[in-house]
Amino acid sequence: MTFRQATAHLNRREKAGYIWDYYKLPIFAAVIAICIVLSFLVHALTKKDTALSIAFINISMSADSIDALTSPYIKSLPGGAKKYEIPVQRFILSSDASDSDTYEYSYASSVKLLAMITARDLDVVFMSTDCAEDFIKKGYIKESIPLEDTDFFRKSGLSAPICAGIIDNSERKKQAEAFIRGIK
Repeated sequence: MTFRQATAHLNRREKAGYIWDYYKLPIFAAVIAICIVLSFLVHALTKKDTALSIAFINISMSADSIDALTSPYIKSLPGGAKKYEIPVQRFILSSDASDSDTYEYSYASSVKLLAMITARDLDVVFMSTDCAEDFIKKGYIKESIPLEDTDFFRKSGLSAPICAGIIDNSERKKQAEAFIRGIK
């Protein structure tokens, strides 16, 4: 018996009930497949490239200060904020104090930081001066660039001097150098 023969005597509501009763699993499978395809398509069309990756170590920065720091660089790139993003790691604590109250957090932050450096996922670090000296000794960065004389430092509300450094194994060194040069 064909579908037409089986549903010839049924009205529209009864036909819909008949289709639902016999084809609900294929309908669910088709809806799920369409959702998965649409999800991949949306992700592919809206995915942004990473312009740089930044971490703030032993420094607490507000989201507004970070946006003021990163947005001029993003706007200077072809495609701007629609095409590029700058992932920022905040609240990274790097310390060798084994008896402090923050030892566990400091250890976890150090492991995360080392993983990002090893994976070449980190390009620029902003840190305290004592941390910069430690990073130079460990070979993570070659030099630290003091930022006390910049408008960014004055507007950020920080009281302790900070430095910027380019991670030695960064894959985006030229972009990192341009970013740091652009800090005013």
